Amino acid sequence: MKWLPRILVAAVVAAVCVLGWMAFERSRGDSSGVELVDVRQDVERLIEERGPVERGPGLTRVPLDEERAQSFFPSLKHDRDVYDPQTYFRNRPNFVAPRQFKEHPRGEWTIRFNAAGFKSDRELLEVAPDLRVLVAGDSHSEGVVPTEENYCSLLETLALEAHSERSVEVLNASRGGYMLYNYLGVLEKYAELEPQVFVMAVFGGNDFTETVPLYGYFEGESLEDGREGWGMKVALSRRAGPGSGQALAQGMHQEALFHYSPRWRELALAASLAVTREAARQCAERGIAFVLLYIPPATDAQPEFCAEGIAQVLEVFGMTAADRGATERMADEYLATMAAEGVKVVDLRPAFRAAQEPLYWRADLHINTAGHRAVARELHRAVEEVVGG
Repeated sequence: MKWLPRILVAAVVAAVCVLGWMAFERSRGDSSGVELVDVRQDVERLIEERGPVERGPGLTRVPLDEERAQSFFPSLKHDRDVYDPQTYFRNRPNFVAPRQFKEHPRGEWTIRFNAAGFKSDRELLEVAPDLRVLVAGDSHSEGVVPTEENYCSLLETLALEAHSERSVEVLNASRGGYMLYNYLGVLEKYAELEPQVFVMAVFGGNDFTETVPLYGYFEGESLEDGREGWGMKVALSRRAGPGSGQALAQGMHQEALFHYSPRWRELALAASLAVTREAARQCAERGIAFVLLYIPPATDAQPEFCAEGIAQVLEVFGMTAADRGATERMADEYLATMAAEGVKVVDLRPAFRAAQEPLYWRADLHINTAGHRAVARELHRAVEEVVGG
């Protein structure tokens, strides 16, 4: 066990990294849709190289070249991604590929990204529209649905129906494996398109923890918290039984991490608030209406549809149902803080809990077609409000 102190930081980081930064559309049927990647050695080396930092006011960041970006975002090594200095990685322009998914009534569809890298079956409008909405999210927002069923496409349709005299364009810059730093990068990269609205779509199941490694790297924050054997528990819970891997990746790992590590929860909240505040500041500076959209995990919003997977993960981590609730409390504090600072918050938890139908695919716990419709309805109300209807 002499090696343990030397790699403690790496083990802690890996506990988050193994379920983040995923390439979820791999055309492999109804798998969990999550590619678990161990980046412990690279992240440990980068944190050590970063060393002490001089922090100033606002958000601390340093440029990531392609090599460093690959260490934090392993999906960049896949053919469907390209390096980007602002977003760190993004969808490859003009990428087209089949997507098979048995749970969807059609069974398969075609993934398309246009020449600008947005998920769309068409190119950008040649003439700037009356209303342009820029959306940044993770795999839930990129969508495990055909493009026309994605909430971004549905939002565009609702906006056009509400104001037929107005031209509308909703740009979906989301990517599986994105988290808050990527969302901020999307705003910075595409601000030149002069959107009237920027939607930061935060997925509560893992975005909070996935933001921590880069925050620690940029801020020089130690990630050490003394936990041991975490990677083994992650591996065991992935294979504990039907649905355990999906529940782990889409919410339960974060639940366990926050339960056992107050340090990680503290860093996750600080990181999420810092990045969101910077996005709000930049939007205000540019005259862009900022909407903070919160997409809850199935493990919180509709746990009855993934109860077996939840129970299996709890057992592996030595937790009970009474130990749950950390992500909910994090979301409450995060959203309340940003709302108090004047940000328009769309919390989807009430609408999702009121739904009488499943809003997530059982195969991978991403929001399903009905879930995208629910998101579009709630988001449309918010967009109407911030642009003056």
